[in-house]
Amino acid sequence: MIEHNSLVCCFSGRFDRPHIGHIIQIMRLGQRFKKVVVPVLDYGTQKYAVAYRVQILRSALEFAIGEYDIFASTTHFGKAPEHCIRQIPFDVYVSQNTACLKHIEGMGFRVEYVDRAFDYSASEEYLKQR
Repeated sequence: MIEHNSLVCCFSGRFDRPHIGHIIQIMRLGQRFKKVVVPVLDYGTQKYAVAYRVQILRSALEFAIGEYDIFASTTHFGKAPEHCIRQIPFDVYVSQNTACLKHIEGMGFRVEYVDRAFDYSASEEYLKQR
């Protein structure tokens, strides 16, 4: 596990719709890294508008400890060419998506796998409801 106060990590996602699991995960990263860059992905197929998703995350993290940069992005981290990813400045890409991590690591970036915040994830909520 990479833990360094001088590094910037990137944690991208659709966050369609943001929930407490997303917020907890971002806050955990904010305690480990100098800055957390959060591209909220917009491919035009999400249920909720990207501006809405960005605003929810910004509001939820407004008073959280750490530095966060939350913005809309059309970059597809699992498929994007290197020049697209280099437009977003980060030292370590953090994700739960192993295919995405392999792709980005193959371009020469540092990567780290993180588990979901299972007690709070959408998947766990869905299972509890069933």
